[in-house]
Amino acid sequence: FFFSSRRRHTRLQGDWSSDVCSSDLMDNNSELMNAFDAHVSPSVYMINESTALLYSGRIDNWMYAVGKKRTVITTHELEDALTALKSGKKILVTKTQPVGCLID
Repeated sequence: FFFSSRRRHTRLQGDWSSDVCSSDLMDNNSELMNAFDAHVSPSVYMINESTALLYSGRIDNWMYAVGKKRTVITTHELEDALTALKSGKKILVTKTQPVGCLID
């Protein structure tokens, strides 16, 4: 999976990369950003080894509008997708709308 922002990357990488992911891709040249038509940061794109898109969107619902943050995060879409993948279950939510800064 690739993160267009590193906000929770370190924690998630430590929790999941050795169990689920063969590699973490950082998109230094914006090639994946362009391929997935990413326009908002943070945005997450979880892909499998065949580069099929498994999940795209927000990390969680911390931000509910630009500049508006929750004091308590109530949904964890990326973590839920990773948990489903790790346990061999279907990813129930495969796409969410990211909220953040526009990417030029």
